[in-house]
Amino acid sequence: MNIDPRNTIAQALAALCATPSSAAARAFFASLGYSGTRTFPLSGLDDFLETFDPDGELRARRKAFLDEWRSIDLLFQLTDDDLTGEGTLFTETSVDKGLMRSYLFFHVVLTGDSYPRSKLAQITRQINRLFTMPIMVLFSYGKTLSIAVINRRRNKIDASKDVLGKVTLIHGIRCADPHRGHLDILASFSIPELARRGTVSNFDTLHAALEEVFNVDLLNRLFYSKIQKWFFWAIQEIAFPRGGIDDPNQRNRMAAIRLLTRVIFCWFAREKRLVPSALFSAATARGVLKNFDPLSRTDGTYYTAILQNLFFPTLSVPLDQREFRNGRRFKGVNKHYMKHEFFRHETAFKEPGDIPRLFENIPFLNGGLFACLDYLDKEGNEIRVDGFSDTASKQPRVPNLLFFGKDVPVDISAATGNPTDTAVKIDGLFTILDGFKFTVTENTPVEEEIALDPELLGLIFEKLLAEYNPETEKTARKQTGSFYTPRNIVDYMVGESLKAYLDAALRRKLPAVTAADAREGLDILFSYTEREHAFTAAEKHVLVDAIYDAAILDPACGSGAFPMGMLQKLVYVLDKLDHGHDHWKQRILADTPPAMKDQTGKWLDTASADFTWKLGLVQRSIYGIDIQPFAVQIAKLRCFVSLLVDFDVDPAADNYGVPSLPNLDFKFVAANTLIKPPSEAERDNDPLKLEDPFFKDFAALAEDYFFVRDPVKKKDLQEKIETLIEQQIETHTNTHVNVSKAYREENKRRLALWQSYRNIFAFRNGHVGFFDPRYFFPEIKEGFDIVIGNPPYVRADEQSEWNQLQRQAILASNDYETLWEKWDLFVPFIERSYKLLKPGGVSALIVSDAFCHSKYAQKCQNWLLANSRILRLDFCGDLKIFDAAVHNVIPFIQRADGKDNVPERRLHKQTFGNVTLLPSDKQPNLTCRAFFPEDRAYNSFACCTLELETLCYISYGLAASSDEKLYKGEFVTEDVVRDIADETHPKRYIEGKDIRQWFTPVHRFLEWGTDRAPHKFRRQTFVELHEAPEKLMTIVVTGGQPPVMFDNLQRFTTHTSCIFVPWHTLSGVCNNSLKKAARYADDKPPRPDLPQREKLEALSSRFSVKYLLAVMNSSVARDFLRANRRSNIHLYPDDWKKLPIPDVPPERQQPLVELVDRILAAKSADPAADVSALEAEIDRLVYDLYGLTASEISIIEGKPTNGDAS
Repeated sequence: MNIDPRNTIAQALAALCATPSSAAARAFFASLGYSGTRTFPLSGLDDFLETFDPDGELRARRKAFLDEWRSIDLLFQLTDDDLTGEGTLFTETSVDKGLMRSYLFFHVVLTGDSYPRSKLAQITRQINRLFTMPIMVLFSYGKTLSIAVINRRRNKIDASKDVLGKVTLIHGIRCADPHRGHLDILASFSIPELARRGTVSNFDTLHAALEEVFNVDLLNRLFYSKIQKWFFWAIQEIAFPRGGIDDPNQRNRMAAIRLLTRVIFCWFAREKRLVPSALFSAATARGVLKNFDPLSRTDGTYYTAILQNLFFPTLSVPLDQREFRNGRRFKGVNKHYMKHEFFRHETAFKEPGDIPRLFENIPFLNGGLFACLDYLDKEGNEIRVDGFSDTASKQPRVPNLLFFGKDVPVDISAATGNPTDTAVKIDGLFTILDGFKFTVTENTPVEEEIALDPELLGLIFEKLLAEYNPETEKTARKQTGSFYTPRNIVDYMVGESLKAYLDAALRRKLPAVTAADAREGLDILFSYTEREHAFTAAEKHVLVDAIYDAAILDPACGSGAFPMGMLQKLVYVLDKLDHGHDHWKQRILADTPPAMKDQTGKWLDTASADFTWKLGLVQRSIYGIDIQPFAVQIAKLRCFVSLLVDFDVDPAADNYGVPSLPNLDFKFVAANTLIKPPSEAERDNDPLKLEDPFFKDFAALAEDYFFVRDPVKKKDLQEKIETLIEQQIETHTNTHVNVSKAYREENKRRLALWQSYRNIFAFRNGHVGFFDPRYFFPEIKEGFDIVIGNPPYVRADEQSEWNQLQRQAILASNDYETLWEKWDLFVPFIERSYKLLKPGGVSALIVSDAFCHSKYAQKCQNWLLANSRILRLDFCGDLKIFDAAVHNVIPFIQRADGKDNVPERRLHKQTFGNVTLLPSDKQPNLTCRAFFPEDRAYNSFACCTLELETLCYISYGLAASSDEKLYKGEFVTEDVVRDIADETHPKRYIEGKDIRQWFTPVHRFLEWGTDRAPHKFRRQTFVELHEAPEKLMTIVVTGGQPPVMFDNLQRFTTHTSCIFVPWHTLSGVCNNSLKKAARYADDKPPRPDLPQREKLEALSSRFSVKYLLAVMNSSVARDFLRANRRSNIHLYPDDWKKLPIPDVPPERQQPLVELVDRILAAKSADPAADVSALEAEIDRLVYDLYGLTASEISIIEGKPTNGDAS
C-alpha cells in the first residue's frame, strides 16, 4: 500500500504547530528525508549569539529583528556522509563551521502572528552572514510556518562586495490546513522525490537538485502547460456574443483570454482575502443556484449568475450602490437597460437575497478591469462583448464543467498539431488554480517565493499570444514580434537607465557633486547590498525630487514587465533615500490645492510608505503604450495587484480598509507608438499646436478621471472626454470632394486614424492608430525622462497583412530619418523612442542583435552617432535571453551632445553580467563599427589587406521555381531538376544543402533552354556567374563554420548559396546586376560613387582562386564572420564583402595553393577524407600572413590567455 507523502508531511506540520520545539522541527525535516548526525544544542538566543556571533555583529546591525526571536535552534548540519550513508562509529557529531560543502538547518520561533516574506528574508540573510555554507531556516510564528533557503555567502571575506544573497522562500504554510500547492512543493523537495528524479548522493548533487526545485520558472512552466491545455479545451466549448467580431473562433479566443485574466486576478485578490474562497467552490454554487450541476457541458449558470455578478456589479461598484436590476419597463424600455452596475440573473438563484449575501463582504476595487464591455454605439446599436444580460440570446455560453471538471478527456489534437492528443485529461480552471499557491508580491532578483506571482499574468499573456492572433490564424507573437523580457534583464535596464537620469539630475542641481562621486553613490544605492550610500540630506532631497518629477514611458509595454520593474526598483530606492516617505509627503502636499491639504495630510499619515510611493509613481511617472489592448489590460492589472499588496481586509473600516483603485485609462493606453497624429496642423513646426484648448481641457478631465470612484460620476467624465474627442475628430475631418484621388486616399487614411481615437478607452477593445503624448498624457509637456522597453522584432520579409500595413503606415508618415533598405520594425522604435525624450532624457531598448550586423541598421547607427550621446552598448549575442532564436543588444542612448562622450561597449559572455569591456573611443571618432561586438580591430592587421568584394563579384544563386507574380504556381524547383543529364537538363546544378567545405562531386542537372527555363524562373541571375572557369560557393544558412567550396565544373546553384567570381573572370560582361556593384569608365550614366571595373579586374587577376579559398576557410575568416555577421542564422553576401584578404604576391600565395590542391585531391578521391592536418597547416600560414600574435591566435582558437579580461 502506497502512502501519499503529503499526508505524512501534513501530520508533521500539525505536530510542529502544536509544539514548535526543536524535536518537532527535526521530525518535520525527517518527514522530508532530511536529517544529519552533526548537531549543536543551544540553550537559547544568547547561547547562539555567543557561539556564532562573538563580535556582536547581529546585535549592532539591528537588521535581524532579534527582539522578535523567541528561540533559535541549529537542528543539524547535512553533509556528504549523511547523504551517502557512510557514517561510522566514529562519525563526527558536532557542527563544523568550516565545512562549506554542507547545509545548516535552523529553526527560528518568532513572537508575531504574521510576517511578510521580506522580513523573513532579511532575518535569513543576517543568520547567513555568520556562515560560509548555505543555510535553510524553518520559521514558526502563530499558526504558520515558512521555509527560507539562501546560498553560500561568497563575499564573507571581502566586505566591500557585500552583495545581498538571494533568498528563496516557501511562505505562509498553514499548519492546520496546509494549501495543496504548499504540500506539493514540500513533497517535491523531499529527498525521496529528488532521488526519484535523479541521483542525490552527495552535497553537490543535492545542491543542484534543490536549485532546480527552488526555481520559480519550473513552477510557471508547469502551470502554463495546464492552462494552455485548458485554453485549447475552452475555445471549443465557449460561445460569446458577436461584439463586432464576425469570426467566432477569433472571438472566443479573445473571450477565453479575457476570462482567464479576470479569474486569475480574483485568485490574487483571494490571497489578500478580498474575495472569499467559497465563491469559487461547487458547494457554494450548489447551495445558492437552482438545479446546479458543476459537471454540466451545457449549463453555464455559474459563469452568468456568479462570475458575471462578481465582475461587473460587485468589484466595479461601491458597496452602498449594489442592487438588482429593475425588470419593470416603461413604454417598452427598462431604466436599467445597458447599465452594468446592477445585479442580473435573479431567477437563477434559489432565494433573491442570496446575491447580496454572497457578495456583501467583497470590497469595491474600481480600476476598470472589471468594467463590462457591452456598450451602445453612436447610432444606439447594442454591441455585446461580455453579454451581461438577462436575455438568453444575448448571453455567453461557458459550461460549468470548464471550471469544476477533473480529468476530463478532451481532443485537442487540432490545436497542438499532435494526432495522439485525442483524449488528453484536462482539469477545470478552478481545479487547476486550486493546485497552485499564489502570492500577490512580485518576486525580485534577491527575494523569490516558490509560488505564482503577478508576473505570471504577463507570462501567460505572452505565451497565449501564440494561440490567439487578432488578424490571422498564424502565431501572433511571431507576427507582432512580442517576447516577454526576463526579470534579470528588466532589472538591469531599469537600474542603468534610472542611474543615468538621476546622475544628470544630481549634477545639474548640485554642480559640486563630481561624476565619479555621483556614479559611486548611485551604484551603491541601486545595488542589492547592505552597504549604506553616502548621499547627504541635500543630495537625497534632489534625488527624491527627481524621482517625483520623472516621466517614464514604455513604448511597447506588453503585459507590463518594464513598468512593474520600474515601480519595484523606484520603491526600493525611495526606501533607502526617504525612509518614512517624509519628503515625498511634502511634495504631495505642496501640489495639493489648499482646500484639500488637511484631508490629504490625514490620508498620508495613515497610508503606508510603499502605497504612497506606488500610487504617486503610477499617477505621475509611469506610462505604457502597446498596440494590443489585452496587453494594456494586463499591465494595468499588475499595477492594481501591486497596490493591493499593502492592504489587509479590515471589516470595521470603510470599504473593508481597501482603497479603491485608480483609473489607469490615461496611464496605459492601446495605441500605435510609431505613428504621429495624422494632421498637418500637428507638425512640430506648427506654432499654434500647444494653444489648442483641447489639450488643456483634456488634461483637466484626465486628472479628474484618475481618481474618480463613483460609477455615475465616472460615466459622466467618460462621456465628457468622449465628447471632447469627437469634437477633435470633427475638427480634423476634411470633407473636400473636388480634389485628386491621391488626396482623397490620404484623407481617408487620416480620417480612419482620427476615428480610432475613440479607442482610447479600453472597453472599446481596439487601439488608437497613432500616438502623441499630448493626446494621451497631456501633463507631459516636454517629453519623457526615460523611454525603456522591448520593442517588437519584425523583419521586412514577414508577410502578414498586419506587418505590411504597419510598414506602409510608417513610411507614409514621413516622420523617420533612419529607415533604410529592409529595415526591421525595431529601427523606427529606436528613432521614435529617442525623439520622445526631453533634452537629457535616456532611452534603453533591448533589440535584436541584427542591429549590430545588418546593413539596414547602418543609417540608424550613423544617425545616432551624429545626433545623440551613446552611453552604453551591451552586446548579448552569445546569450539566449529569449526562448526564440533571437540574440540581443541593449543600447543606452541619451538625448544630448556626444562630441566629448566615450561610449561604454560591454560584451556579455556565457551569462548575463559576465562582462568584457571592449575598446572604444570618443564618439566623433567612431563609425558604425562601434555597434559591432568585436573585441579587437580587424582593420589593424600587421599586413596590408583588401576587402573580398574588391577581388570578387559576390551574389546569390538563381531561384528555379516559377516567378510568383507572373507565373505563380506553374512549377517548383523539383520540377526542373533531374538526377541524370539529358537534352532538356544540360546544366550541372548543386543545391545549397549539398555544398561541402573544399569540394564535393555531388550535383544534379537543371532544365535549360526551354520555354520556362530560365525565362520563368523567380530569380534568373546571368549565365557567366555560374559558368566561370573557377569560382567559390558557400551556403547562406549556416550557424557555425561556413563551408566554402571550390568549383571548376561550371555548376549552377541556388539562391540559398552565395557565389564568389573573380572580377577579371567577368571581364566584358555587362548587365544591370554588375552595374549596381561597379562600372566601366565609359558606362552611362557615370557613377563616381562606385568602383571602376578596370581597377577591380586588374586587382583580382593578382590572386589565385585557391588562395582565396584557403583564407575563406581559415579560422581567421570564421572568427571575423562571427564578430561581423548580421544574423546568427544566415551568412549574407554583404557579410562576406568586408572580409580582409592579405595582399601578398603570388609566391606567398603558392604554399596555400599547394595545400588546397592536396585537399581537393583527397576530397575528390574520398569526400570523407580526413584533411584536418592540412587545415591546421593552412591556419598556421594564414596566421602568419595576417601577422597575428600568439595572444591573438589564442583568442581566435578559443583558448584562455593571461590577459583575458572576462
